[in-house]
Amino acid sequence: MWKNKKQALDGLCEKYSVAKGEFVEKDGKCFVRNTSDGKMTELLPWRVERRFIELQKIITDGTLEGLSTFRFARISHEDNLTDQLKKELDLALWLSKRNMISLFAVCGGEGTANVIVKLDGGLNVSIECSTQLPAGQEVIDRHEIIASRGVASDRVVDTQIPQASVYLYNNRGEQRYTDTDEEL
Repeated sequence: MWKNKKQALDGLCEKYSVAKGEFVEKDGKCFVRNTSDGKMTELLPWRVERRFIELQKIITDGTLEGLSTFRFARISHEDNLTDQLKKELDLALWLSKRNMISLFAVCGGEGTANVIVKLDGGLNVSIECSTQLPAGQEVIDRHEIIASRGVASDRVVDTQIPQASVYLYNNRGEQRYTDTDEEL
């Protein structure tokens, strides 16, 4: 296993035949700087989450027909509402492979926002974000895709709290673990 971020990045670049880069952390965000031309590319780690990859497959393989609406919600204790909205908007554009036509937002101060986006092809996106979750609580989010034939979600039906793959109960309390791809 890799010992540090630089070694991990070099290993992944070599494995996937990508130009070598340098890992850079700036303003709480992660970038890769191409060592040959200096170009900085922001890393968007949510795009490699298994649940989003599977949602995209359901869209592209035709399981869902006639996409109508994306309903996204994210409640966290993070301070930056703008970063949350950026992530959710990026997911909507990346999953749908469409362009944004218009956006309407209503914000409650700097802590909450409801956003409605119109994408080309008539697809609507509804995003609810909040930074009002108490510190220490696990982020609550949901991504639902509604189509004329079918509905898909990254959460089990009627689930509000994200489930974990493994629960451990001992004298230190409850611990949760979720299966992830260790390499990525």
